[in-house]
Amino acid sequence: GRLIGFYWCPHYQIRPLADVDNIDGTKLVTRYEYTPLNGSITYLEPKDVVHVRLGIDPMDWASGLSPLAAALREVCSDNEVSNWLASLLRNRAMPGVILSPKVATDGVGPSKEQRDGIKALWQSFTHDKRGEPLLSPVPFDVITPEFNPQQMDLGALRKIPSERILMALGVDPMAMGLPSESKTYNNYGEAIDAMGRLPIIPAIRAWAKQMGRSLLPEFGLDPAIYRYSWDLQQVSWLTDDRDLVHRRTRDDFKAGIIDRYRAKEILGEIPEPTDKDVYATS
Repeated sequence: GRLIGFYWCPHYQIRPLADVDNIDGTKLVTRYEYTPLNGSITYLEPKDVVHVRLGIDPMDWASGLSPLAAALREVCSDNEVSNWLASLLRNRAMPGVILSPKVATDGVGPSKEQRDGIKALWQSFTHDKRGEPLLSPVPFDVITPEFNPQQMDLGALRKIPSERILMALGVDPMAMGLPSESKTYNNYGEAIDAMGRLPIIPAIRAWAKQMGRSLLPEFGLDPAIYRYSWDLQQVSWLTDDRDLVHRRTRDDFKAGIIDRYRAKEILGEIPEPTDKDVYATS
């Protein structure tokens, strides 16, 4: 019954349920249904599961929902563009064509076997045979539809889905090394900073609350008094925040608003008993 470690479980192997001892419907989760790969269903008590979630699924309030789910159509669109480009390059970087066999002088066209042979011959000159000469025993015209890849504006086709996907995650494209119209040296630094402040910091703070509620009682600690958190002292893009805290603390101490004991507490230093009731004076 003692906590000795954690086992990560992917979301598709476990789900929260509220179908046991929930007559009045006030309990959001009464147990977890765990289905390991190639295994039978096992039910786990809520106290034995640390449920780390981000957001709330409107279809199931006990579960989280990734921001990426809102942009799932854009993910599919980006995949389709990749598939289309790969298919285009496999076919000599040309869209589909119409092969029109010429009718002989006697008015007799090629047989079905000859037409199938022309099609197979054309398709064989793709992949590593692109650019090689094609010799056909039957004369035919190659008709290209009024279309070319430039008309598709491939740059926009790749750019729009990626921007919307990253927008759902709260990340600027330049922070991920992707092209961005607003990419400059100063903006790049701000984008890196925003990537931490918008999606990362709020997420880990929410996860810390969830971890604390589940874990602290295991060690006899009251979650109402103690906190579980991540140490962000070495995070470079939070340096400005720490500098601001130091400046405000020094100003408050100099103004006599806080004593030296409280100032050291705020700055993460270990105060001495002699620091209590020591205020700065002119």
